[in-house]
Amino acid sequence: MVNRPLRVAHINTEKTWRGGEQQAFSLIQGLNRKGHTNWVVARKNSLFFERTNNAGMSVHAVRPFAEWDFLTACSVRRWLIREKIDIVHAHASHAASLGALATLGTQIPLVISRRVDFHLSNNPFSKWKYNRAKKILAISKGVRHVLLEDGILGENIELVPSGIDFSRYQGVAKISHEEMGVPKDSFVIGQVAALEDHKDQETFLKAMSLLKKDIPQARAVLVGNGSLYSHLQDLTKSLELEETVFFLGYQDKPLNFLAGFDVFCLSSKLEGLGTSLLDAMALRVPVVATRTGGIPEIVENGETGYLVSPRNPSELAGALSHLIESGQPSPKILQNAFEKAKKFEIIHTISKTEEIYRYLSNKRNIL
Repeated sequence: MVNRPLRVAHINTEKTWRGGEQQAFSLIQGLNRKGHTNWVVARKNSLFFERTNNAGMSVHAVRPFAEWDFLTACSVRRWLIREKIDIVHAHASHAASLGALATLGTQIPLVISRRVDFHLSNNPFSKWKYNRAKKILAISKGVRHVLLEDGILGENIELVPSGIDFSRYQGVAKISHEEMGVPKDSFVIGQVAALEDHKDQETFLKAMSLLKKDIPQARAVLVGNGSLYSHLQDLTKSLELEETVFFLGYQDKPLNFLAGFDVFCLSSKLEGLGTSLLDAMALRVPVVATRTGGIPEIVENGETGYLVSPRNPSELAGALSHLIESGQPSPKILQNAFEKAKKFEIIHTISKTEEIYRYLSNKRNIL
């Protein structure tokens, strides 16, 4: 039975900072507080590299030039052995590729976090890397269901929901409507999300086009960057929403903007869980979201927020219109939402993850 502090290598090779990076960051902070030795393996000069390094975390820089980079994997494998790493935890799909190759030929258990409800790529390499993992941590029942459909053994999947750190909400400075660049008397429907296909901002914009006909004071504010930035701006123009929709790009302090929204809206057609919804609920901002992926595990229609069908602009516009015209959001719903968010505190994520690390480490020592 191993009860000593564990030595864990956390791999994240993403260039950007999104929800998954925040989750990994908070997890590592929590594990450090519990006395474990944590290393970050990150792409040099990425946001994840810079922020973990600035936070005083131990960082090992890599320069992967492709998902299946054997030279980098061999270098990381030598480093893992030299540092006597007990567990390798990959926090994204490309990181999982590096982790699978780097642990090959060693006895170091590989753990992979799966945060999206996309189906696995239909190629043998993708299936190989996920089957190499001793445990896959699914952040929602929705993600677990997709993994099972893709042939991953249920015994290898653990449900470990993403968590939120309530200390991040202390001292949040609410951004005013004027600071967002919208008229003071606007009703702001906001979104903090990557501008990517699965977030389906197209449906959000089309809903705003319908909504503005009845509620001209409604404004949409989108915080985030992504590959669809230009496309969504073009769609905004074609829908004649230039005075209704505001793109604010990437922001270092997204919670300040979220706190200033009148409603938070997530229009995803695919969503692993949706921690931005938890952020909104913790800040007592009413939420409207789509009934997809892990979202219904957070938002209960009429109880903690409002749910609509995905890819349905008319239904989304109707839900937003009802919320605006009904005046102040129900205090009961806001309180229910806050209490629901409390159930997703990051301490639960940290404890469950630590438990899985211990199990794998002890199993390895027995064998």
